[in-house]
Amino acid sequence: MTQRVRALGNRSANGNRGRVSLRSALISALITGLLFIVIEFGLSHVPLFKAIGFTAPAYEVSGSQAGDYAPSQNSLSQWVLSRPFRYNITSNGFRDSIEFKLLPGRNPLRVLCLGDSVTFGTYVNDDEAFAHKLGHLLTDHLGFQPEVINAGFGGYSIRDQLEYYEEKGQSLQPDIVVLGVYVGNDFLDLQGPPYRQALKEPQVLDRIRRTVSQFYTYQALAYARVQLMMAMGSLRRPSPTAEIDFVETARTGDPDETSMPRPATLEPVPTQFADVWPEYVDLLSEFVRSTNQNGSELLVVIFPHYLQLDPARPAVVQERLTALCSSLDVACLDLLPAMRREHAEGVFQLYSTPLHAQDDHPTAAGHELAAFEIYRRMTSDSRFSTVLSASPAG
Repeated sequence: MTQRVRALGNRSANGNRGRVSLRSALISALITGLLFIVIEFGLSHVPLFKAIGFTAPAYEVSGSQAGDYAPSQNSLSQWVLSRPFRYNITSNGFRDSIEFKLLPGRNPLRVLCLGDSVTFGTYVNDDEAFAHKLGHLLTDHLGFQPEVINAGFGGYSIRDQLEYYEEKGQSLQPDIVVLGVYVGNDFLDLQGPPYRQALKEPQVLDRIRRTVSQFYTYQALAYARVQLMMAMGSLRRPSPTAEIDFVETARTGDPDETSMPRPATLEPVPTQFADVWPEYVDLLSEFVRSTNQNGSELLVVIFPHYLQLDPARPAVVQERLTALCSSLDVACLDLLPAMRREHAEGVFQLYSTPLHAQDDHPTAAGHELAAFEIYRRMTSDSRFSTVLSASPAG
């Protein structure tokens, strides 16, 4: 009898402890939730964290929209605080502040700009990206507003751009396709797996991360982490990186060690170039065939690496690519001569480096120069001027 009473007592005590533990857990969760709400409310009134996006625009590569970005996004990105920029993704999945209707057919004139983050315009606002500025220049020239579409996507190589064009881009029936090529990494990107294919796979963790990143608390922690890493110097990447070495192909011996120390782990540049060049030739050849079949004129635009603004630097990549374009009978615009002239005058900073150690994307001035040079080529080259004059409103 005594043992039974003791057992019942122990069971009752264990039950009470369980109820107390559950009650404590519920109280702790309630306090944590209230504290989170208070922190969120407080941070929402801090100007720094209003409309900040610490991640790139969300993507929907397999979506039904014409572009690869998820439609209808608008955010102010301050991941790099010294270079904040606002981006707007239209309902069609392209970057621009202008919403084009994209009606079937070539009406009145449609230019499709493909490329990576340089074409997208990372660290410049919507109206500063070269595609947007090109639209204004063509509007003044033609007397009507053409549809100049910014389909640039950060991280895409020519492999991904060709896949996008054949899946979605050619259905837009562009009159002109501008293929932006950044010599800093576009060739070396081919050494990695197909990026666009990977984005088609279910990205459960990415969706969770993007949902969590909408909270101000997450943004504050991310901001603190970036500032701490910058203070510790871990975000200041060594120079040169592999892409800087890549544009140094023609140099005999090692680069100038005093200005750009070379990491010993890098493979010789000629080997890297030899590895990717045959594939690049095949991909660009297929690009030419696809645009020809679709009745579009292709213009390859080469953006130099910022180090090449120094006339002493070689331009081997540009030489090889322009020769390839010539053999394929496709128009090619090398921006290096124009950028070197502008750089020599010293009026505008065309690239963010050396202003910012973590980035070498073109500045707004660099994009403006690119837009003007593309416009000049289009209005002076007969294959493009014929298209411009033949446009319905031209």
